Amino acid sequence: MTGTYGGSQDNGDFVQFNDDGDIISSSYSVRDEDDLGGTNPSSVHLPTQENVNLALRGEVGSYTFTNEGPRDFTLTNPDGVSHLIIMFDNFYLDSVTEKVLIQLGTAGGIDTTSYIGAVSMDTNTASSQSTAGFPFRHAANGANSLYGYVEFWKGAGNQWFSGHSIGRLTSDKPAVGGGFKLLSGPLTQFRVTRTGGSQNFNGTLHYNTSQYVYSTDTKPCSQCGAIWCIAHCAILATVYR
Repeated sequence: MTGTYGGSQDNGDFVQFNDDGDIISSSYSVRDEDDLGGTNPSSVHLPTQENVNLALRGEVGSYTFTNEGPRDFTLTNPDGVSHLIIMFDNFYLDSVTEKVLIQLGTAGGIDTTSYIGAVSMDTNTASSQSTAGFPFRHAANGANSLYGYVEFWKGAGNQWFSGHSIGRLTSDKPAVGGGFKLLSGPLTQFRVTRTGGSQNFNGTLHYNTSQYVYSTDTKPCSQCGAIWCIAHCAILATVYR
């Protein structure tokens, strides 16, 4: 395990690991297994402070469109989501003029306005821009199926930043682009639609989310007895604050 977990999306709280999996920096006073000593970490008396588990969890979903129109996707566990990636597999729209459009939404509904810098451009210099959502170039018939992904990263508050890379089955001209959207609340859903017209979609869409979760839990692992247990509890770290 390496890298930094947490950060601006988690109110500045973070835990950083080196290549050996040891905690080398944190916004908290943190202990890992090297600090516990002995062969049975559960026998060590830990500080009498709040015990907070930092875990990484996510949601995985997929849907296959079969000659049908726009569709909304509601996240099952939206609390704390900081990253959303949507992948397209042999995906196409029955139109040579309209484009695929992704719109984000909150518990209050899908936002259809005020998208900033939402643009897609291919290597043939053709481009699409929209304030109604994030557009993708190359939405065409089945001979030009789309393969690729779009990512959304959470910034400060309810800011969401987008970037995408899309290829086409029979073309050497991929599409890339990005954009920005400030939501009125936490992200809870997204919509796959089009820039206009009434054409139908075909193909498969996959999506993943990721979120960092802090939870208070002083109970030891039921399998090994350790309070800090990444092997059985899928906990990234236990922090004390």
